[in-house]
Amino acid sequence: MKKASLFLSGFVLLLATESIAFAAPTKATALKVVSGKEANYKCNNGQFATATHYRLSDGSLEFIKIKYKNENYTLPRLLSANGERYGEPMMLMNKKIEWWEHHGEVILTEDVNDEKGKSLTCKELNSSQ
Repeated sequence: MKKASLFLSGFVLLLATESIAFAAPTKATALKVVSGKEANYKCNNGQFATATHYRLSDGSLEFIKIKYKNENYTLPRLLSANGERYGEPMMLMNKKIEWWEHHGEVILTEDVNDEKGKSLTCKELNSSQ
């Protein structure tokens, strides 16, 4: 009797999950890109960087656009225990830069996958500077 009851319970659970998986799709809402603050930075190598934060209107994605050394980068936000970290996911072998904001400073790492890659410290410029 217990086997039949377990079988029946499992079958009902299977039917319930199948009906969820094949439920009619809901109407999608149009996503918008929301622009955040733009800030200018000076790095300890004398170079300047500009960073603008963006996010999707539903909060599902945050990214940053960086202009550094006449190059433009668009980097998604990555998981980080501290601060806001942006860069290409680890699975990409052509990681160029990583931008990590923490405690009012930015650590900009160039040539992330290269043994000769270097990390710079960049500080935000105040409007009075």
